[in-house]
Amino acid sequence: MSQDSGPDPIPAEERPPSSVEDGQRSAPTADPPKGQSTDNSPAAGGAPSRVFRNAAAQIGGRGLYLLTRVALPPFILEHISLQEYGIWATCFLLIGYIGMGTFGIAGVYIRYSAEYYARGEMERIGRLVGAGILLTGTVSAALIIALYACMPILFRWFHIEPELQGIAGVSILSVIGAMLLDLLLPYGYVLQGIHRNAEQTIVNVLSFLLETALIVVFLIKGWGLAGLLAAYVLRSIFALMVMLAWFPRILPGFRIRFRGLGRDEFRLFYRYGGALQLIGVIAMFLNTSERAIAGYLTKGVGSVGLLDIGQKFPVMISQIFNAATNTYLSAFTHLHSLDQHQELQRLYVKSSRYLNLLNGLAMGFLAPFALALITAWMGKSIPYEEAGTVLLYAALGFHVQALTGPATTYAQATHRVGATLWWFLLPQGLVLAGALAWILMRGTPTVLHIAEAAMWSRITSSVIVLIYTVGQLKLSFLRYVRDVVLVGALPYGIGYALAYAIERQLDLTTLPRLHSLGILALTGTGYLVLTLGLLIALVSTREERQSLGDLLTRRLSPRRA
Repeated sequence: MSQDSGPDPIPAEERPPSSVEDGQRSAPTADPPKGQSTDNSPAAGGAPSRVFRNAAAQIGGRGLYLLTRVALPPFILEHISLQEYGIWATCFLLIGYIGMGTFGIAGVYIRYSAEYYARGEMERIGRLVGAGILLTGTVSAALIIALYACMPILFRWFHIEPELQGIAGVSILSVIGAMLLDLLLPYGYVLQGIHRNAEQTIVNVLSFLLETALIVVFLIKGWGLAGLLAAYVLRSIFALMVMLAWFPRILPGFRIRFRGLGRDEFRLFYRYGGALQLIGVIAMFLNTSERAIAGYLTKGVGSVGLLDIGQKFPVMISQIFNAATNTYLSAFTHLHSLDQHQELQRLYVKSSRYLNLLNGLAMGFLAPFALALITAWMGKSIPYEEAGTVLLYAALGFHVQALTGPATTYAQATHRVGATLWWFLLPQGLVLAGALAWILMRGTPTVLHIAEAAMWSRITSSVIVLIYTVGQLKLSFLRYVRDVVLVGALPYGIGYALAYAIERQLDLTTLPRLHSLGILALTGTGYLVLTLGLLIALVSTREERQSLGDLLTRRLSPRRA
């Protein structure tokens, strides 16, 4: 991923020039001179401070989203069957595949909006969006037609019962259509590229809160799976309408430009974006492969639902903290465009450190208390022991994989997208295929066999790409272990020590759910305080302790009139 390694999807002679060749640059008063950073850029006031403020906004929004997604499944399963819930989970499995298939388009918007904004080239952002809309409309129509034609194959693959195929088909097409609608007017991605993540997060929060309220109302009215579908579609329409009204105020003078588009704009999408799309499809398949494989090998869509429940906490937590990835992409791109390599290197280490810390705090509690969390959350109406083991495997696998976020984002920012394929996705696919082959040779595979194979494939491939990236950045491996790895490993020791102490006194899985939830809440609070105290005492830096002290002083000192 250095300047001299890895396949480059955009040859140097075909990359967009740094100056505007296709017309005069628009000149809103906020634009800086070319080559200088904007006030909203990472370089303004130091890269880490602005990046981490943007990251905090996205993490906070994702955290609130997690609360709604954790609360909904028990309520949903009181109104629909596990088979119907499996169909709903399958819809989002397909959203993942198709969404990653269009990931290249979103990546182009974010990456090149960041580059053009850093140079003050607002007109080029408008031309970029215009080209993207034309491509997105064509791709979306083709995807919907292809999906409709492949519907019988999907029904057979996931063993959906004939009486459920009607609502399943409508749900799949409607949910995918709503997702593609978000790409047609990509203001949210442009906001991420120009470092206005807070505004984009506000729209997301309002939309999923609306969806949550509608789900509750529609299910109480007895709409069942159709109610989930209606809530999701209305959420997408609401988010689009708010963005259409708000974006002109955020970026006055911005215009989407369709006239005079040349091949330079489209080349970004089918070169750089095409490489991202290919990698996105492969990555999504590998990240969700255990659900698709389990649905086929175990001959039941219920297996997909069980995996969805078992993986809910780890997946949502990793999504929360990885929500900052697009912030890193715009910041890394900005610093790379201005040749600030040392600042980029420092930002990579700090972002990896804090990402590992946050994931470690969460997964270090989920792993040792997996079974107790499942029974307290869902009760024993499902195969709770299997779901608890799935949660454990997912916590370990997704935690290690979360560390690859800054690595793959760095590759995108520096035009080294192919490195992600060769050093991360290919090893993950090979390990997963080998593990599944070994499982099949031993007999009939179970959900737990498949979940364990997926865990080891994630861990192995993540370690490989992290070693490669650290080497390419010319970082000390000892420094990376000390500054990044240790802060995420320490919470597991504390979590398992607390779990062992509690299990010697009582079995949380035998208690009433409310009692178990109360004990888990108290234990989690104690775990968090103890872990943070030890992290501050043992592995925090002088700069971090000083920053924490300054923050506490500002918060606790009385304000002057």
